[in-house]
Amino acid sequence: MDKESPNNLNNLKKQLKEITEQYKPVFEKFRNHNRELFARFKLSNTLFDPSNLLTDTTKQLAEYGWFIPMTFSVRQVSNLSNELNANNIKEVDKLMIGYYDKYLNDVKELIIERFPLRKEVLESAFIAHKKKEYNLSIPVFLAQSDGICKELTKVGFFESFKTGDKEHKPRTYRWIAESELDSTYDVMLEPLKHKGGFSKHFSVANPMGVSRHEILHGESTDYGTQLISCKSLSLLNFVGEWVYKAIESTNKLKVR
Repeated sequence: MDKESPNNLNNLKKQLKEITEQYKPVFEKFRNHNRELFARFKLSNTLFDPSNLLTDTTKQLAEYGWFIPMTFSVRQVSNLSNELNANNIKEVDKLMIGYYDKYLNDVKELIIERFPLRKEVLESAFIAHKKKEYNLSIPVFLAQSDGICKELTKVGFFESFKTGDKEHKPRTYRWIAESELDSTYDVMLEPLKHKGGFSKHFSVANPMGVSRHEILHGESTDYGTQLISCKSLSLLNFVGEWVYKAIESTNKLKVR
């Protein structure tokens, strides 16, 4: 794992461009033969834009408490998308747990390097995770994810507001809308625009089975599993990678 991942965004853009160019003739042929269909249903010319794959997949994964690492390629994201669409959630879990088992130390070093004032509490959480003391690692990963998000954006990851129709939306949704971000970052930060599994209200069906609120407010006593700890870690990594780099790209953050 490349700690700084300086070229990952450019590689992602390049892959998206190559896939777009590769399938553009197929799409054009399909559109030309189905002009009436496109007109009737007001289908967009960007319907088959591969960036939609990233948008949909990042949103779907967040529903299950997973967040895409910056080191993932479009092909890896596509594999996850295929498993999600086939409802092979256990396979998604297996792939993501395998990633964090392999790169646990790299994730730890990167997050601590960027947020040195949090070193002591983060190291304790990583030690607990390695010792399989998940009841201890999970609350810290979640709390630090929220705190780091607020440090970077001035808005906590789990903060929400009510819209005019009384719908609860994350406050990070407003932050995204007000920020001038690169389009690829905007796609990868899709989880900031919606309430994923960790943020679900107890009254709403949650594919994760447990939410951050239930864990941190003592309402759940059986959350301490490797699966939930890895999901919490993936959220921490998401904030420390994608959110950090998105802000850095706007020159509003000093590189660390």
